Order: sequence, then structure tokens, then C-alpha cells
Amino acid sequence: MNRRGFTFIEILLVTVIVGILANLAIPYYMAAKIKADAAVVIADFNAIKVAAFDGFAKNGTYPASTGWRVVPPALVASLPDGFEFTYRTASYRWRRWATAEGLPQGGVIRHSWRSKSAPTTAS
Repeated sequence: MNRRGFTFIEILLVTVIVGILANLAIPYYMAAKIKADAAVVIADFNAIKVAAFDGFAKNGTYPASTGWRVVPPALVASLPDGFEFTYRTASYRWRRWATAEGLPQGGVIRHSWRSKSAPTTAS
């Protein structure tokens, strides 16, 4: 006897297997999507940080605070073309915070770092 096509049981079995595989894959896909979105926001923050340091080096002060989704005019030249203070549902805001002693004076920003390859000397 010549049989053409699939039986109902065969189609049902394939559907169940595909459903199980999809049920396993979707959470991993969503987690990867969230991690990718977080990486974009972190990269945006780093771009803003570099632009702020660049502006401080040029002007001796940080830009004034702005509202949500507003790029400070002093940072525009140092940010990538078309940079916006938003990403999907996230909105960014520039705030200039002062320490108890006030804003940094004299245009000097001090960083503390040590390279792994740099020799250390005892003084």
C-alpha cells in the first residue's frame, strides 16, 4: 500500500518538539537582548564621560546641568554625530554635581592608576 503525507501523530510529535525547543530558546534570546541593550547604554555613558572630560580640558569647567533628553551644547562637538540622550525607553540627563569644596579648579583632574607592566619602586 502506497501512503502519501504524514499522519496526525507525526505532525503532533513534530509540533511538540518544536514547542519545547522554542520554550528553551526564548529565555536565552531575551537575556541576550537585555545584555545588548545594557551594553549600548554603558557605551553611551562612556561617550558622554569622554566628551565631558574633553569639554573640561578645553573650557576648564563642566557644562551646566540640563533636562532629560537634552544634550548640553558644550558636549555636542565632542560627541559622535547624531548622538541623542535617549536609547529606546531610556532617557539620559546631564547633571553637574559639585563636591563640598565646589567644582574642580585650575583645570586639573587627577587620576590614580597603575599599569601591570610598570615596575613599582619603594621610596
